[in-house]
Amino acid sequence: MARLDHHSEPDRRLHAERTPRSLAALLERGTPLVQELLESRALIRHAEPAMFMHRQVHAGRTSVALVACVESGVFGSQVVRPHRRAHADRAASWQRHTSHVGVHADPTIVGFDATPEILDLFEREMNDRPLFHVVAEDGATHTLWLGTRAEALARAFGEVREGLLLEGHHRAAPHAASGDTLTMLVPMEHVAGRASIAGIGVDRSAAFLTASKAVRVADMTGVAPAPGCALVCAADPGGVAWFCCEMSERFEQAVLQVEAWAGGASWKAGSRMHQDAIEAQVRAGAAGCMILVADPELSELRGLSADGRLLPEASTWFEPRFRSGLCMAELERAATTISR
Repeated sequence: MARLDHHSEPDRRLHAERTPRSLAALLERGTPLVQELLESRALIRHAEPAMFMHRQVHAGRTSVALVACVESGVFGSQVVRPHRRAHADRAASWQRHTSHVGVHADPTIVGFDATPEILDLFEREMNDRPLFHVVAEDGATHTLWLGTRAEALARAFGEVREGLLLEGHHRAAPHAASGDTLTMLVPMEHVAGRASIAGIGVDRSAAFLTASKAVRVADMTGVAPAPGCALVCAADPGGVAWFCCEMSERFEQAVLQVEAWAGGASWKAGSRMHQDAIEAQVRAGAAGCMILVADPELSELRGLSADGRLLPEASTWFEPRFRSGLCMAELERAATTISR
């Protein structure tokens, strides 16, 4: 099931009509579709609440995650720390979806420092026969195992001091007070961080251009951005202008500076885009400006989180991306917890 994080409501409804067994259709139709999927065996209900191991291989990268329900209190107690703000509208939307569907249809993703014991348990779990081994439409290979060492994993994770919430800030936010949240727990060494692309509405283009001229900009058509700099594409009546803006070497300062220039940017998460693709979006009127910020170091994001500071919504991107709806947990059955 394709991710829907950045689809508009009309686009999602259209996707639901075209693909009647998609996550979009599930969010539209709710519990009745869950029952249809179970009856047709398109969705398989495991006999008891359980943990699962999920391995994804895509574009030369491998990531492994433990899939389980965790106590939502860990998000409010800072055992799992956020690094960016939750999008209030999306948080409210996912809260409605969760109630409407009756399941957690999309997991939060948490990175953690793996201990030798956890890595050993992961390896043991994945030595067993997998439940599924499939290749998705995007070329990613997915392998899923049933976890048979839940108690040992729970004890091992009890020794983990903290985790970093990589994705799902808006999904975790509504459940921070009580209940359980479906979560994918990923060793930090499997995670590659990327910055996002910021889109600034056409109505702010003039103000952005004025502000950017005050912070030493240079024409840089056809030049790739250097580390610590941002590639800026701005639409104006004369066409598209390219700039290389000098920014702080520290990622969080660069992002906050862009946000200050924009007066509240609309962030669009995405992997590296070629300059031609950015220019095409601006010419099509998708945004007045597009900004590519240099890739962050995970250590920088963790330091920012530890200091209690937060980046704008959707301002980072981590790879490899996980599929939405690969597994779901029925709310009334989500009793398995991995945290104390």
